[in-house]
Amino acid sequence: LNLNVMRAKETWQEDLQTEREYLATKEEFSKTKFVYLELATKSEFVKEILAGTEVDADTIDKAEENLAESKSSCKKIKNKCKAMKDEINQILVQTLQKQSELEANAAELEALKNGQRDEENQSLEEKEKLEAKITEKQSVLAQQEDDMRELGQKKQELEIRVRNLEQEAESLAADVKHSPVDIHNSRIASWYNSANSLLNSLSGVKQVSMQENAILIEFEVQAFHRSDKKLYSMTVVLNPSATLAYELRLEPPDIDASDLENAYLIECPDGNLAKLFQEVKNRLACRLALESELDTLRNKFSIEIAEEGSLLVVCVSPLASRNLARSPAKALPKWQCEISIEADYPRPHILPELVQVRSGAFASPGMKRERAIMEVVNRTGHRTVAAMVADASARLGL
Repeated sequence: LNLNVMRAKETWQEDLQTEREYLATKEEFSKTKFVYLELATKSEFVKEILAGTEVDADTIDKAEENLAESKSSCKKIKNKCKAMKDEINQILVQTLQKQSELEANAAELEALKNGQRDEENQSLEEKEKLEAKITEKQSVLAQQEDDMRELGQKKQELEIRVRNLEQEAESLAADVKHSPVDIHNSRIASWYNSANSLLNSLSGVKQVSMQENAILIEFEVQAFHRSDKKLYSMTVVLNPSATLAYELRLEPPDIDASDLENAYLIECPDGNLAKLFQEVKNRLACRLALESELDTLRNKFSIEIAEEGSLLVVCVSPLASRNLARSPAKALPKWQCEISIEADYPRPHILPELVQVRSGAFASPGMKRERAIMEVVNRTGHRTVAAMVADASARLGL
């Protein structure tokens, strides 16, 4: 019985294993069938899509060429895009630079605006100063008007005295002819006539005082076309007993007025004091202007003025160095030039003239270089002594 049971059990286990294998095979077959149906369906779908189309070799070649061209075009487009990106980056950098420049310009403009405001404030201050100067000039003018009124009163007194003297001279002339007293009285009458004409033409005079044989005039002179001023006194003396009837004295003696003295006192029998006073005043105004111009050159040059009547000679040479100045031996200047001008300089019609040039101790052969420099400087037509000195010093070597 046990043997039968055991055999039956073994037979049952084999059948069970066969059942398992069968089920597994069936399941695999179902999967295979499903895959087969799926692949068949896909095959039919692809066949239906490709039905009626044939692809030959030429089409494939053209497709490959088109593909190559497309790739090339795409590459070119990529390169262009890259170039455009670089250009955009460069433009961006330039834009940033321009922006920084604009900001700098804006800052500079703001600084200029601030400077303009400062200049406007300064101009307002200068305007106020100018108005103060105008007020001061007006007060000075009022004072001068008062002085002129006082001088008018003195003039009337002098005219009365002159009339009395004229009447006395006429009476004496009727009694005495060609006597020494007659000659003396004639000179006295001429003297008072000249003094009277002088009083009629006075302008800018501070004070006038009359003596028996002299007239003293204190006056102020302003430099020609400049603001510099200086006080002078001019004394005209009558010497009845001397050969020369008149004598001119000027304090301080800044000019040589001997030519004016000869022209208006000695050679003129009546002694025109009014014209003499105007000529002296004009010449002093010109000399003040010349001295003011030469003062701007004295920090670099040694300047001396020689006066010969109505002609002035300005001698200019560079200042000696400190080492040469300490040397006991007097060294010759590096160069020296002489400029001739008339006493009426710097009036518009008067021009300076370079008349002599010397180059130290050794001149060029035949003075050719010096003469050439003189011709070039004079041909330039400088209107001022300062401009002529600057030109000559640049050519000679300062």
